[in-house]
Amino acid sequence: MKQNKNKAAIKNKIFCLSMQRTGTTSVGTFFKEHGYAVADWPVSRDNLWSWKWENGNFEGIFNSKDFKRNGVFEDDPWWLPEFYKVLYHRFPKAKFVLLERDPDAWFKSMV
Repeated sequence: MKQNKNKAAIKNKIFCLSMQRTGTTSVGTFFKEHGYAVADWPVSRDNLWSWKWENGNFEGIFNSKDFKRNGVFEDDPWWLPEFYKVLYHRFPKAKFVLLERDPDAWFKSMV
């Protein structure tokens, strides 16, 4: 697969603001297949992004190498409460993807 060398793809971030089990992996796969660098759950986990979000260390997220090198972000911590507001103000040219799923079907998929 050829990596997208378009700097706009890296500068103008794309955030999937949806909870797990709503199609976030499919969104990530779509972007990977179209040449975008995608930060998925393992990247988030390895960088402790949810922990940093919990502690209000947003700059620790934004200054990480993985955040800087990726253009698309799925799963945690992007959907966490009120974080979209921080992202919107910090990255005004970013795009946001919101996937919804029937709450009962979502719950059944989690158990």
